[in-house]
Amino acid sequence: MTEHNGKNKHRTDIMRLITVIVGIVLFLSYCGRVSSDTSAAFSERSPSAFSEPSSNSALPWDVFHMKSPPPQPVLAIDNDIKKEIYAKRGIYGGKDDPVHVGGFLQNDTSSYEPWIWDWLINEMKIESMVDVGCGRGISTQYFSQRGVKAHCFEGSSDGVKNSLVPQLVTEHDFTRGPIWTDDIVDVAWSIEFLEHVGTEHMANYMAAFKKARIVFVSHSIWGGWHHVTVKKRYWWIEAFRDYGFEYMPEMSEQMQDQAGHKQRFFPKGKRHSYFHNNGLVFRNMDIPWKHKLHPWVKEEVIKKEYSKYKGTRNV
Repeated sequence: MTEHNGKNKHRTDIMRLITVIVGIVLFLSYCGRVSSDTSAAFSERSPSAFSEPSSNSALPWDVFHMKSPPPQPVLAIDNDIKKEIYAKRGIYGGKDDPVHVGGFLQNDTSSYEPWIWDWLINEMKIESMVDVGCGRGISTQYFSQRGVKAHCFEGSSDGVKNSLVPQLVTEHDFTRGPIWTDDIVDVAWSIEFLEHVGTEHMANYMAAFKKARIVFVSHSIWGGWHHVTVKKRYWWIEAFRDYGFEYMPEMSEQMQDQAGHKQRFFPKGKRHSYFHNNGLVFRNMDIPWKHKLHPWVKEEVIKKEYSKYKGTRNV
């Protein structure tokens, strides 16, 4: 009887051990699956500071590993059509250009945002930028003169011929194909450009934006020369999301306030600003956030301030 009870106890112990082992295996399997799923989800939206850029967007081109196609200048048109279009342009630039390009102004103060530009240079410490739809290159020139590596893409041959930065501009018609910079840049700047290009060509200029860490744009909500994509704010936020950009509401509001606040320096406090009215800031989620693009933390200032308390118990 004692021998029989001993055998039963032995079997019971074995069954308990098997149950424990199976439980451990299932638990570890579950943990591994959750960890894998979490890591995958995190990597899709939050690239590591040490990871290689990778595109998870709707772009048909891998701009991080492919060389950009060559620029496609605007196609020439007949002289009779040139005269007809030019007569209708009025104040808008684009002489000798097809109807879908041009539309810039010789001196468009509404797009002039030196307070934002200085903030990007002095606070964000940007080193490079691309201006998409730069017109005569006023903003490009501003950045370049202050030590920022700058380049611009412009579709209008008239704008390129009269550019302030002829050595920094590339003539490219975004209705003819994509283009992007060779290197990743800190900022893309694009004011009153989006509405000039039809949605069927959106991917072409999104490819240029995709090589920038942060994108500053404004969009028109009214008519103008060849304004074919006039949309509300929410529409542009969702359109950019499709291409892997995350809307930054706090920075957008801060920059809009920055542009609007400076209106008081103008006669009677009146100054129209495209960015103040309809500016948007996006972060490119396919490029790691650059550590030094943190304007509110100045390491050298903090070290200097804390050095005088060195040796005290509170530091």
